[in-house]
Amino acid sequence: MARRYANIDYHAGVESNWICFIGISPLLAVLAVFQVLRRAATFAFMRPAREVLFTVLRREDKYKAKSVIDTFAYRVGDQLGAWSVALLRVVGLGAAQVSFAAIPLAALWLVNALWLGRRQERLAAPRQEA
Repeated sequence: MARRYANIDYHAGVESNWICFIGISPLLAVLAVFQVLRRAATFAFMRPAREVLFTVLRREDKYKAKSVIDTFAYRVGDQLGAWSVALLRVVGLGAAQVSFAAIPLAALWLVNALWLGRRQERLAAPRQEA
């Protein structure tokens, strides 16, 4: 079971490395390669691993939560991301500095992924015993 969550942890760690690389070499080609690899990894690893987190919920709760997350949370996250980059630009940070400012956020996301994985394992343990 823990191997499923390693995908989430690995993805967050790799993303923070790429963000650092973009900060060191802020070129359009580096950004394009990062986007392609990030989207491929999200499709191949993150989405299936995220779906596993919903297995401990009742069917009704799962579909309600997924609809809220897919509509509201993603849109708010996109908007907050756009505003924060704009705010960092207003403060005077360039592309490299904005990338370095994102590294602590990626680290927090990694901690969140670890916590969610462990919580899901605790919730799934009684179901496996039955």
